[in-house]
Amino acid sequence: MMLVEVTAPAAAALPVAMLRDHLRLGTGFDLAEDAAETAALAGFLRAAVATVEARTGKVLL
Repeated sequence: MMLVEVTAPAAAALPVAMLRDHLRLGTGFDLAEDAAETAALAGFLRAAVATVEARTGKVLL
């Protein structure tokens, strides 16, 4: 059985803020959240989810 992603998860469904906190990005020095950095983190999360789903053959919700 092949799993084909028809639609990508909504950007709001990805825990980008939690990843940013875990990596301790943007803390100190009054750094504002950069839109490019947020987009990159969302892309990394999507890639990680796709890798886990491909290796396990299960869908993460």
